[in-house]
Amino acid sequence: MALKLTRRDDSSAWQMVGTVGGQRVRRSTRCKDYGRAEQFMAQFYYDAMNDKTNRELYTIADLVDAYLKKPGLRLGLRSHNILLRMQDYWKDVRAHLFCQESVNRYIKRFHSKNKANTIERELRQLNAVINYCEQSRMVSGIFRPIFDRIDDARVRWLEPGEREAYLAEADALYRGFLTVLFYTGCRIGELRNLTWQDVTEDALVFRHWKGQPRKLRVRAVPMHDKVREVIGSLTREPGRKVFPKRWYNYGRVYKEHMRICEALGIEDFKPHDIRHTFGTLLARQCANPWHISKLMGHSSLQTSQRYIHLAAQDFDGAVSLL
Repeated sequence: MALKLTRRDDSSAWQMVGTVGGQRVRRSTRCKDYGRAEQFMAQFYYDAMNDKTNRELYTIADLVDAYLKKPGLRLGLRSHNILLRMQDYWKDVRAHLFCQESVNRYIKRFHSKNKANTIERELRQLNAVINYCEQSRMVSGIFRPIFDRIDDARVRWLEPGEREAYLAEADALYRGFLTVLFYTGCRIGELRNLTWQDVTEDALVFRHWKGQPRKLRVRAVPMHDKVREVIGSLTREPGRKVFPKRWYNYGRVYKEHMRICEALGIEDFKPHDIRHTFGTLLARQCANPWHISKLMGHSSLQTSQRYIHLAAQDFDGAVSLL
């Protein structure tokens, strides 16, 4: 039974490398100080000599680390950062001592103002970590977080009449910008980055960086007559943005959006919900789901489904098509 401490450079943590009980060990001590790393290794020796199970040897941070090294794993930047936060928060929590109380403290610290579905998505990620580590026989019998499956869904789209009232209420400076959002389903950031080179005779070409590693995705959205009218009213300046960022920054657009909603009595309708309105109204007109997905710049129908909200009367209309 022999272990030694090693590290790549002065800025990295010490790692234990060697063999314990006939099993190969390569594990980070998460300590940059050599003295603390030696203490960690001594505790590891003690646990191993007392025949403790793997779940007693590993911390939750170790499980997250193993999951992040899973072959073929592809995570978005947000999901990756969430796992890193979990790894840092539970770096000293042994897997066999992991409990609901620890999960509740985590939620209280990082999600005191978040809604139930946000918390549920994050805890599902943690469950995925535990499932992977158990399937790979790294550990067994680890506690899984318990969370309430609360339906906090809300109305995330406007009816056509509400949409037109919204645009009529908009300030003249922002009306064109908001019209393009409603009739193309693009993201606010995509529209702010739209240049005149991206405006063709019949379509607007949107560019969006997505995924991990980041990949550029390009799509062309045909121009609705109202979009064509807006674009035609603007002064074409080659090489410049269609909507100058100094006038259409996020803060100003959000402020104008909230003013309109307050004036019309529209509650709990976020700027991003304009994309939900685009997808929902197309679906209610029986547009092809694949076409909706491509127009919105989604890589799968599963993602598009989150943007489509149908009412009971829409199903009656679908049956009448037979």
